[in-house]
Amino acid sequence: MPLARASGLLKDYPIIIPSEELTTPHFHLAAIGVTEMVDWRLSASDAIDAIHAQGGVAIAAHPAPMSWASNDPGALVKLDGAEVAHPTILGIRKRENQLRAFYENVRRLKPHLAPIGSTDFHGGGAPLGVCRTYVIVDEVSTKGVLDAIRRGRTVAAGPGDRLVGDPELVKAVQGHLATPQSAGFGRSASTGLALLSLLALGVVVARDRRSPSTARR
Repeated sequence: MPLARASGLLKDYPIIIPSEELTTPHFHLAAIGVTEMVDWRLSASDAIDAIHAQGGVAIAAHPAPMSWASNDPGALVKLDGAEVAHPTILGIRKRENQLRAFYENVRRLKPHLAPIGSTDFHGGGAPLGVCRTYVIVDEVSTKGVLDAIRRGRTVAAGPGDRLVGDPELVKAVQGHLATPQSAGFGRSASTGLALLSLLALGVVVARDRRSPSTARR
């Protein structure tokens, strides 16, 4: 990313957030907003602490039993989000149920857990955008995205028109999708919308129209 910015190929928009997928024999974590590598030999709880120490957010990546064997409640309650929409659920109801069960289980411990949709494109298993995340933010920026994830202000989308999240936020996303949008890739002053594209996480960002003092937390 620094090289792309220095070359002039990458401007201030779209937003690119440095991230890492931490892959271990016991768990997979998407570390969003980190600039230093997180040691894969750490426990899930310690790895999440290391992500938070860098100001990042920790998301359980495709947490089916084969990629998330850790059931430590101390680690689960530290998670900021969990992937509930992922290409591995395409045509596999069992996998869809596993991701949903993990999300619901952690949400009982942490009600504001952010539901996440991810294309997981680093493996090339599915086209970008098959699964994605709508993020309702106070500001269209890296900070705005990370803060919204911490507050659980996301809706996981895909495959197709499947939406998972807080009913109020799902309704807001449905309203956005039903509204004609201008062509092109960019920020719209009239809608306050932006599109964030990551290698492993496709995110649509929507500005929260309420003031920060009244935004739901």
